[in-house]
Formats: sequence, C-alpha cells, structure tokens
Amino acid sequence: MEIIIFSVIGLIVVFVIIGIKLKQEQDMPVLEHIGTVVAKRQHVSGGRYAGSFYFVTFEFADKTRRELALSGKSYGLLVEGDHGVVKYKGNRFWGFDRFI
Repeated sequence: MEIIIFSVIGLIVVFVIIGIKLKQEQDMPVLEHIGTVVAKRQHVSGGRYAGSFYFVTFEFADKTRRELALSGKSYGLLVEGDHGVVKYKGNRFWGFDRFI
C-alpha cells in the first residue's frame, strides 16, 4: 500500500515539474538569429512503437551553437551549409528563412 502512495505522489511531482517547464518555454519569446546549419541528426527509438526524433545544429555569427528539435518535414528541407534566419523558442524550432 505504501508503494502505491509513494508512486502516486512521485507521479504528481513529475507532472508538476513538467508543467512548470512547459509554461516557462511557452512564455519565452520567439527569437530570430542569422545562422548556418552545421549538423543534422535523428534519433530513432525502437520497441513496439517506433518513433523518430529530428535535430539540427545551427551556428550563429558569434560562433555559438544551438541544437533544436524539429519535425521530420522541416528536417528534410534543411541541408548542412544552409544559411539564413533561424526562428526558435527555447529548444523548439519555429522556422528557417534561407538566404538565396
């Protein structure tokens, strides 16, 4: 019985922490910086329900780098070496306007 009570309390604490982090990210402004795609990677999780996660690393003018999570569609449209305006909020990718 004690295990169930501690498990329920633990789950509540985890959900509260996740909610706080999501709220903080939601309140962040969308930032725009000029950057270059320097790396792309994907993470595939297996098991009964497989899923893919996509990430792109951008390098900005001040030589800092930021890895952002994005959708498979956006991932497919970017190529290493692309240069343009990166839009992001927290660690979430919002868009990329390529310089031509």
